[in-house]
Formats: sequence, structure tokens, C-alpha cells
Amino acid sequence: MCSNWPWPRLRRVAYQRALSAAGQGTISTEIAMAGAFYYAEDEHQQYLAKHPDGYCGLAGTGVACPLGLGVVATG
Repeated sequence: MCSNWPWPRLRRVAYQRALSAAGQGTISTEIAMAGAFYYAEDEHQQYLAKHPDGYCGLAGTGVACPLGLGVVATG
């Protein structure tokens, strides 16, 4: 985690409170600043829409972060 930048820590605390209130467990992964983002090849875009019987092991918690994503547009 970027110790000199407070947002990751603040988001972690806020999101953990929301998770706990919803009966979910503790956050066990690192929350860090994102690097460069690259779109996947077209065959991987909207994978489950293109492959209705495809596998996706991500279930999610259904709990939104109360502070948002903090996305900053660049360029």
C-alpha cells in the first residue's frame, strides 16, 4: 500500500466497515495504486455475454465502497 498517500488506507477502512456491516469477512488483499490499464483482446471483451456457459469464479460481495473508485481521467 502507498503509505505516503492516504486514499488507499481511507478506502480500506471505509470499505471494511461496509463489509462488516453486511456480515462479510475482512479484506485480505493489498489495496494499491493501479498501474497502466490495457484493454484485453476483443475475444476476451464481454466474455460471459459471448460465452453464456463460460466460467467465472468471481462472485463479488454485493457491497459497494462508500468512497467510490477514485478514478481519475488522464490524457
